[in-house]
Amino acid sequence: MLSTTAGRDLSAPTQERLRVLLGFATMAELIDFLESAYIRSAFGEFAHDYLEEHYTTYSRPDFNEVAESLGAYRALGTTSPAWDRYNADNPDKSNWTVKHHAGRFMVQAYVLAQRADSSRGGVDEPEAANVLMQLWELLAFLIRRWMNQNA
Repeated sequence: MLSTTAGRDLSAPTQERLRVLLGFATMAELIDFLESAYIRSAFGEFAHDYLEEHYTTYSRPDFNEVAESLGAYRALGTTSPAWDRYNADNPDKSNWTVKHHAGRFMVQAYVLAQRADSSRGGVDEPEAANVLMQLWELLAFLIRRWMNQNA
């Protein structure tokens, strides 16, 4: 199990699965990533704007719906209406569902990580869907962790 709050209340196999899925060589690298400012910022916004109010009725949306809204099958970082909306500063979230908040998390995590480390930037079309799936699984992990800590 992780020795920091990054994995509190989650099993070692769950943490190991996430480490492998995200491609980190060591658990320490995964911890650093989970505790990074860009992941904390993106998930903090998701938790504040959606999860804190809806966690008792939370239902994981379909990945394909979220990915298609982001243009997942094109290169990450290319423009699309959804991408631009999710990447905007202070977007109007008044009619957003969990799908929109999940999309916002995925875009923000990607964009903020790219700003922090340029080697994470600009993937080609086949890889874009894989990166979005990794961010999707990361969000699921973070939600489980948040629920375990706040239930």
